[in-house]
Amino acid sequence: MKNHFTEILSAKDPLLIEKYEKSRITAKPFLEKYQINFPDYTDHGISHADRITYLASELLKEQEIENLTSDEIYVLLMGFLLHDIGMGISEKEIINCVNPQIYYEFLKTNPNETNKEFIREYHHELSYSIIKKEFKELGIPSEVYAEAIALVSKAHRKVELNNYDEYKIKFFVKTGSDFLCLPYLGCIIRIADELDLTKNRISELVLKYHPPKDEITKLEIEKHRANILVNFNGDAVIITSKCYNQYVFNALISLYNKIKQEIKYCQKVIRGIGRIENKNYTLTINRLKKNINTVGFSSKDIGFSIDIENTFNHFISRTLYDNPIIAIREAIQNAIDTCRYKKSHVVDFNPKINVILGKNKLIIEDNGIGMDDFIIKEFFGKLGNTYYKTQSLKSDFESIAEFGIGIFSYFLICDYYEIETKMRDKIPIKFKVNKDPNLNFYFYKEFFKKEEGTKITFYLNENAKQEMSYEHLIKNIKNFVKDVEIALKIISDDKFEIIEKDDYNILFEEEIKNVLKIPYLNKKSLLKLYTIKIENEKFRGILGIWVPINKSGDIKRKGFYTWFRDHALKIEVSHKGIHVADYKYKSILKYVMGRINILNKTELNLSRNHFTDMNYIFNILSEFGFALIKKVLEKYNKANMKNKFINFNQFFINFIDSLSLKRLKDNELFTNIIHQFLYFRIYVDEDFRYLDSLTFLLEYKKFIILPIENIFSDIKNIDIIKHIYDETKIPILFTDYFLVDFHLYLILNKKIHIEIDFKEYFPYLIITQNDMTKERMKLQNLEIIKFNKSFILTNFAFKYRFLNESHPLIKFWIENERLIDENNNLRELFLYLNKSLDDYNQKRSLESINKILSSINEIIGTNFILKEEDFPLWINEDFFSGRLD
Repeated sequence: MKNHFTEILSAKDPLLIEKYEKSRITAKPFLEKYQINFPDYTDHGISHADRITYLASELLKEQEIENLTSDEIYVLLMGFLLHDIGMGISEKEIINCVNPQIYYEFLKTNPNETNKEFIREYHHELSYSIIKKEFKELGIPSEVYAEAIALVSKAHRKVELNNYDEYKIKFFVKTGSDFLCLPYLGCIIRIADELDLTKNRISELVLKYHPPKDEITKLEIEKHRANILVNFNGDAVIITSKCYNQYVFNALISLYNKIKQEIKYCQKVIRGIGRIENKNYTLTINRLKKNINTVGFSSKDIGFSIDIENTFNHFISRTLYDNPIIAIREAIQNAIDTCRYKKSHVVDFNPKINVILGKNKLIIEDNGIGMDDFIIKEFFGKLGNTYYKTQSLKSDFESIAEFGIGIFSYFLICDYYEIETKMRDKIPIKFKVNKDPNLNFYFYKEFFKKEEGTKITFYLNENAKQEMSYEHLIKNIKNFVKDVEIALKIISDDKFEIIEKDDYNILFEEEIKNVLKIPYLNKKSLLKLYTIKIENEKFRGILGIWVPINKSGDIKRKGFYTWFRDHALKIEVSHKGIHVADYKYKSILKYVMGRINILNKTELNLSRNHFTDMNYIFNILSEFGFALIKKVLEKYNKANMKNKFINFNQFFINFIDSLSLKRLKDNELFTNIIHQFLYFRIYVDEDFRYLDSLTFLLEYKKFIILPIENIFSDIKNIDIIKHIYDETKIPILFTDYFLVDFHLYLILNKKIHIEIDFKEYFPYLIITQNDMTKERMKLQNLEIIKFNKSFILTNFAFKYRFLNESHPLIKFWIENERLIDENNNLRELFLYLNKSLDDYNQKRSLESINKILSSINEIIGTNFILKEEDFPLWINEDFFSGRLD
C-alpha cells in the first residue's frame, strides 16, 4: 500500500528510508505475535501498521507533509510500524517491560482480570518499553531516536499530548537546528489509528476457526464489518458504513463520537503548538461526517436537544445567575483564563485586560490566545463545553472556567454582543451573537485586527444602562476579583483605575471602623488584632482575630460579645482569584475575618457561589486557625504560671468554636499545639498549683476532674475541696463547664481511663492513667452504673444521667428484669418510671413518681417510695450544682 511518507522520505533521506525498510523486516515476526495472546482480536500486526501509515498520509494535506523534516517523517513511519509491538509480549515478560507499581496496582484493583487484560490495557506502555530496550535489534539509529519513536508510538492512546515536559515541542535527535515536534506527531498517529476501522482489519478465516468468546469482542468485530470506506474531503473525514442491526448502529454512533472527540482534542493540542521558528504545524481535518446505510430497520437521527430560549430564561437567568453583574464576572474570568494560558506558553508575554465603559456599551478586551473558526464552533457556541476543560491543554494549567455556560450569562446585560478575535497565524474574525436562538452567529466579511486576543462589546440593555455607572462597575469588579496576578484596567472617558493582586494585609486602623459597632468605637484601644499570612501551592491568604484585652494587656473575658458588626466578621474565600463565597462560623475560631484564595482545582457548584467540598475549606481554615492560636498564645506564654492558666482558658472559652472541637478531635497538629500552651490549676497537698499539661500528666497518674462555673475566680467553698481531698488523697483538677469535654478528650487522647465516683453534694470524675475498663450494664436499654452512694440518679459531667445500681429500687429492677419484661403493665410502668426519673428536678414534685411506684407496688406486692434524700442535692439545681465560686 503506497503512501506519501515513504515517497517523500526516499527523496529527502535515502539512508533513513533504508533503515525503515530493514526495521520492517526485523519487526514483522514480533508484530504478528499478538495473535498468540489475542487470536480473536482485530488486526494489530504489520498490515494494520501499513493501513494507518496510508491513512495518515491521506489525512495530511500535501503542504502539511512537506512541512515535516526527514527525521519527523522517519519517526512517524517507525511509530506507525511499532505502536502495537507491546501486544505481542509474553505474559512472563510483562514485569520486565513496565513499571511494577502499575502492574500490581492493576491486579489489586482488577482481581478478576488476567495478564492478557493488562497487556490489552497497557500495550502502549509496553510498546514504549520494548522500543527503548530493543532499539539496536530494531535497527533504530540511536537511543535518542528510540526515545522519540517510543513516545510517538505510546501516543496512539491515553497519554496527554499537551504535557510538554514529556512530549516536547522541540525534540532534538541529532546535532544541528532540525527538531521534531513530538505532540504534533503524536496527534497524527492517534487519529490515524482511530481511523483504521473498516472490515479490512478483520480476517474472516481467523474468525471462522477462532470465533470471539465474549460479547464485547463480538460487537467490536461487527463494527468493523459494518464500516466500508474512510475518505477525506476538504476539512472532513467521511466514514461510509452499512448496518443491519440497531445495536451495531448504536455502537457505530458511539465510535464516531469518540473519533470526533479525538480529532477535537488533537486540534486543541496542535493549535497550542502554533508557529515554531517559521514552521507552522497545522491539521486541516477538523470534523467527521458519517454516511450510514441501514438495512432492515429505520434509525432516525433524533435525540435529546436543548431549547436555548427556555434554558436561558428559566434555568440560567433565574436559577444560576440572578445578578446581572455575574455577566461581567464571567467575561473577565474568560479573559483571565486566556491570558494565563498564553503566559504558560509564552515566557515574555505581558498580559493585559481592559474593561471600558462607554455611553451605551461595555467592552472587555484581552491580549490572550484569541479564537479561530474551530474554537468558536466546537467550544464557544456549545453549552457545557469549555475549551479548557474538555482535556487540559497543559498539565500545569487549570482554568477558572469549568462548566462552559458562562457566556449565556452575557445576555443578562445585553440582547446582543460582538466579538473581535485573532489567533496567532490565523485570520482575524468578527461576529455578532444575538439572544434570539433562531439567529445564527453573524460573521462580518470586512475586518482587520493586528494584535492577538479577544474584544467583547456588550450593547447594554435598559436595566444595565441605568445601573452601570463607573463607580458601580469598579465596586462590583473589586467584589469578585480578589487575587489575580493580571492587572485589570477599568476605564471610562478620561478616568481609569487599576485593580492589582491582593497584598494580603489587614490594617488595624482601616478595618476597626468596619468591625466595631459605632457605640463601641471608643473602645478600640481595648482590641488587639493578630494576623496570620500563609502561602503555599494550594492556597494563600490572611486571617485576623480580634482579641479584647484589659488594661493590663491580658485577655478580657466578658462584655465584648456585642461589640462587633456581625456582617463584618467574615472570611472571603476565592478560587483562582475570583470570589466564590463569604463564610462565617466555618472556622474553629470566633471573631475572625480575612481573605483566602484557593489556588488548586476545587469543585464548585454551577453558579460558582459555593464550594461542594466544605470539609476541604474547613481544613484550610483550620490551618489558619492553628497558626492564629499559636501566635496569640505565644504572646501570653511569657507571664507567670497563674496568668498563663487564666489567659489560655480565657482564650478557649471565648474564641474557640465548641462544635469545631469535635471535628478536630483526632487532629494531631491541633492537639500538639494545645498541649504546648495548655495549663491546669489543681488542688494538691492542701494548696493550689498551676502546671502545664504535659508536666501534669507525667506527674499525676490519678486525679479528679471537677467542673465548676468559674475557674478564674477564687474558690469560695474551699472547705468542700479540702474535704474531698482529705477523703480521697487524689489531686483535684478544675475545669470550666464549657471546657470539660475539651479537657476530657485531650486527656483521653493520652490514653487515660475514667472511673466515675459520686459524693454527697456534687459529682466529680476520678481519672486514672491505666488500662482498666469500667463495668456498665444495660437494662431495657437503660444504662446502669454502680456508685458508692445510694442516690437513685447520677450523672456524668453534668450531661448524661444514669440509674444507680446501688439503690434498692434499681437492684430490684435488675434482679426481676425477666418478670417485668413478661408483664405488659409492669414493663410500661417501669419505662414510664425511668422517663419520670430522668426528667426529675426541683420544679417537679415526687408525687407523680410515687403514683407510678404505687401502681407497681400493687402488682408485685412491694412498698417502694422515693423521698428527696434519694436524690443528690445537685439534681435540684438543673446540672449546676457544686458552684464552688
